[in-house]
Parts: sequence; C-alpha cells; structure tokens
Amino acid sequence: QAVYQVMYSYFTYLNSPVNNMKVEPPEFAGNREYLFEVFALSGLFGTDSFAEITSKLIVEESVDQLLISLINACGNAGFDPNYMILSAIDRKISQTAIMENAEIINSVCNSLYKLCRTMGDSYAKRAVNILAKIIVENSGQHQRAKAQETLLKIKKLKA
Repeated sequence: QAVYQVMYSYFTYLNSPVNNMKVEPPEFAGNREYLFEVFALSGLFGTDSFAEITSKLIVEESVDQLLISLINACGNAGFDPNYMILSAIDRKISQTAIMENAEIINSVCNSLYKLCRTMGDSYAKRAVNILAKIIVENSGQHQRAKAQETLLKIKKLKA
C-alpha cells in the first residue's frame, strides 16, 4: 500500500499542470535513490493497480535513470494483463531521444522479453511489433542489435 501511495503521489506531481497551480512536489521527489527503491519494489507486486500506475509513470517520467528503473520493474513483475505497460513503452519509444538512448532501449528489450515469458503468445505478438519499430526506426546499431537479439529470444519461447 505504501509503495503504491508513493508512486501515485509522484505521478500526481509529474502530471500536474505547469502553470501557477502546479502541485507541490512530494518530499521524496528529489531523492532519486528512494525512487529507485520504490520502483524496484513495485516490480514485486504484479497486480493490475501496479501495472496501471507504472504505465502512467513510464509515459510521464523524463529522468532517464528513473525511466529505466520503471521499465526494469515492469519486466521483473512479469504481469501486464491489460497491455497498459506495453502501450506505455510503445508510446515512450516513439520519442526520438528515447529511441536514441541505448541504455533505455536495452532495458525495454530485456523487460519485453521477461514479460513475454509470462504473458503468452498474444502479448508476444504485440511486443514483437515494438521490437520491429526499434529495428526499423532506430539509427543506433546497438539498439537494433539488441532488438534483433530479443526477437530471436522471444521466437525461442514459442518453440
């Protein structure tokens, strides 16, 4: 409950308007180590509510290391029943800066593979589309290679 509350408070802060009515940042918002721990713990719950809040945070987070922590937590949870995390990752990698960041794409690929191991064929088909997008739209050789490697690993899951 406490982990969810921290994540929800942080999301509310990130998602607040930029005008004079901006929500006061929670006291932990500037403490990245604390947020890393919270995000890592969220991966242990594997429930709908955590998938929902984590997917919202993925879309809103702008700090690369925190984004990576969130994506890693998703893979560790291995649970995304309504494809919310998959949709958030797809939306996030549509941003050029994200697509060009090898560390983020590496995290995306690893988490998609972990999710595919537990979520089944229908999920894998959608994850393959995201990996294909990385291969086709990305200029980074490392990112393309990692996505291709992940595609092969997912293919082996089906065999």
